[in-house]
This record gives sequence, structure tokens and C-alpha cells, in this order.
Amino acid sequence: MQIDMRKLISLAAAFVFACASFVAHPQTAMKLDPLEEAFARMQRAPGFDVSKPIQWGYFFVAAKKAPLVAVRRELELQGYSFVNERVDGSGEHWLQVSRLEVHSAFSLRARNLQLSELARKHIGVEYDGWDVTRQPK
Repeated sequence: MQIDMRKLISLAAAFVFACASFVAHPQTAMKLDPLEEAFARMQRAPGFDVSKPIQWGYFFVAAKKAPLVAVRRELELQGYSFVNERVDGSGEHWLQVSRLEVHSAFSLRARNLQLSELARKHIGVEYDGWDVTRQPK
């Protein structure tokens, strides 16, 4: 049985951050139904007032660092903040950026499509999804 390390890492991250954030993966980031479900859960959870700006994180992955540097530069020009860069155990390079935004399921889907298109413009880059962090008390 072959294990997809990216999915394993994503599941582990989702488990670790389940109490503090919501996470979406590429297969659900573009679909409206899972986004509507995520927003319904956020509205029921303390610390997620989706009517106010919340810190949204967006993730990109590539086999090499260089294309992610270009993605980062482009996103920073659009008002995104750099959060983290790392190399995982399989040698893949990850970029996380964030922006304080107000989203609905519809606007988050539009953002995901926009970021996915940006990733496609940069050879070897994939958009990996989003997360959102609970507001501090």
C-alpha cells in the first residue's frame, strides 16, 4: 500500500489544528458544498465571526524553491503577508501567505480559484488550499 505523504501531512496538520482553525485541501477548496459546510461549522464555533476580518492562510507547494519565490513576490504585491517557508520530509518546498479578509463560501471559492490560477502560471507550483485561524479572545 502506497501512502501519499502530502495527504498524510495534511491530515496530521488538520488534526493538530482542528481546535484552532479550519483547513481545506485542494480537492475541496474549489467546491462550494464543502466551503458552505466549513462556514456553517465556523458560525457555530466560538472565535469565528465570519462577518469580521479573519486571518486567512493560503498554501502553495513546489518541488523547487525558485517558483515559490516568484509566487511570494507576486502575492506580496497584492497585499498578502509572508508567513512561512519550509521544506518537508520528502523535499517539497512549501509557502504560506496570509491576509486579513472577510469571506463567504462564495468569495472564498473565488479566492481559491484565483490562487489556483496564479499557481498554474508558475511552472511546478500547486495551490494546496487554505486555513483560517480562530480570533484570539
